Amino acid sequence: MAKIKLIINGNEVTGEKGDSVLTVCLNNGIYVPTLCHHERLTDTGACRLCLVEIEGQKGYRPACCTEANDGMVVKTDTDEIKRLRRSMIELLFSERNHFCMFCEVSGDCELQKVAYAHGIERAKYDYDQPRVRVDASRSYFVFDENRCILCQRCVRACSEIAGHNVLDLAGRSAETKIIADLNASFGESSCTSCGTCLQVCPTGALIDRKSAYLGRMEQCNITKSTCSFCSVGCGIEVVTRDNHILRINGDWEGPVNKGVLCVHGRFEPVHDKRKRLIKPMIKKNHSLQEVELDEAIDYISEKCKEMDINTDNAIGLISPKATNEEANIFVSMFRKDMVGEFGPYTILPDENQTATLSDISSSDCIVMYKMDPNTLVIGSFVKLAVRKNNTKLVLVDDNKNNFDTISSIKIKPDELDLAKEFLSRASNPLIIYTSGISEDEVKRLSGLSDKAKLMGFLAGANSRGLRNIGINGKIDVSKAKALYVLACDDELKDNFKRYNAAFVVLQTSYLTPEIEDADVVLPSPIWAEKTGSITNIDGLVQNVTKSLDSPVKTNEEIMKLLIDRLSR
Repeated sequence: MAKIKLIINGNEVTGEKGDSVLTVCLNNGIYVPTLCHHERLTDTGACRLCLVEIEGQKGYRPACCTEANDGMVVKTDTDEIKRLRRSMIELLFSERNHFCMFCEVSGDCELQKVAYAHGIERAKYDYDQPRVRVDASRSYFVFDENRCILCQRCVRACSEIAGHNVLDLAGRSAETKIIADLNASFGESSCTSCGTCLQVCPTGALIDRKSAYLGRMEQCNITKSTCSFCSVGCGIEVVTRDNHILRINGDWEGPVNKGVLCVHGRFEPVHDKRKRLIKPMIKKNHSLQEVELDEAIDYISEKCKEMDINTDNAIGLISPKATNEEANIFVSMFRKDMVGEFGPYTILPDENQTATLSDISSSDCIVMYKMDPNTLVIGSFVKLAVRKNNTKLVLVDDNKNNFDTISSIKIKPDELDLAKEFLSRASNPLIIYTSGISEDEVKRLSGLSDKAKLMGFLAGANSRGLRNIGINGKIDVSKAKALYVLACDDELKDNFKRYNAAFVVLQTSYLTPEIEDADVVLPSPIWAEKTGSITNIDGLVQNVTKSLDSPVKTNEEIMKLLIDRLSR
């Protein structure tokens, strides 16, 4: 970009052609207060706190919405500008209930900070604001309209970042408010609980239920890591205090998601109520009993020798939540063709047809086959492509689908040939399908168009990493004499079975009814207690960073102990 020079407050500064005055100020360390501005959102000039004086122009201009030009002379800190800003902040405090002492985000509130920066230590006007609604219909967060300043960050974030278009403004003047859909409660609306609005809110209007009153950001630790829910590999920031997770935020610098998360990555891990498995267990007299780790390792070794269990009759199943480092150790215990992926399996297209996540935004036609990713980040990517780029969406589904309203056409799986017309008119067509479909279905999809790329959506966070080292899901587990399942913190229900194995070892994080089917149960750290790497659907290797101290040994340590004992 071409460089430009400005004079701001008497000093020469530089910027780039196309920058706003606010961007130039921020990049040069010049303080200009804002409440409606956010680095990931388009600017609207809603709060008017960034007003500046520009030589040659009448009145005052919002710095966020004014393009910087070469030679421009700007003043940001005159006495009159400060007086105007102070008045606007005092009016904001008068419109709604911003009584800081009772607010969950006191100390982290942007409105509070700009008030202190302008010498406002108490409200100028009486606290006689009208009572407005508090919407507590969502499981994970609350919308308190009393503390809303109508900056519209949440509205823009829902549309521009998450792609859901749930929020908007309604009413006029003092009656203006944020609404979901056609003035429904959050719980009854099309809100997916992705929490993007919560992360961008500058006040206590949107409140996280789990972390409210549990600490200011200055009292917390923030650890950058990678989400382990699905194969997209979103960048996250884990907020912890005293070895407890308070909340999970999207990482604005995340190479894949750029800050957006889904309900599964942001909220569900924090609200997991399953009881942890801390000590190993051995089945004695038909019931599992706690033992020390050494005893459990010895017992497994003895049973393997007693039952003549070896690499020819032992099968391993590994969770796609396992890191690459865990997977490499696990696979070394078996023949490679005797190790499979634990959980749902996705058949991938040929390498020359394989799409990447970036293909979603560049595609002009998307065929979505038997999937409804409404609550997933990939669903946000599809919605943004349809709404921003006018991408045609062809839905192939027998069931009601959350994407019905934005699709160009919806057809049944046995009418798949109807999609050919849309694909033939497209320059960059894309076909996305889910796990669980057959190999014949994948072949049929790949034959719809010579131009189309295919994306088989991998369910597991590290499914790609497992494939890269030769682990797949095509394992006939019913023929195993011994079965070792490294489930990590995966859900066991509907996934874990004993099959016909004579001896079963299960390594898992939680005490659930399904563990009763195992002969030996070993503990496993949860996602936040690991350090390593996982490989996302595109093949991008990203770091997983430990944010909590674990009450159990790492999976690598336990497996190495077992390998050592078996080799004696």
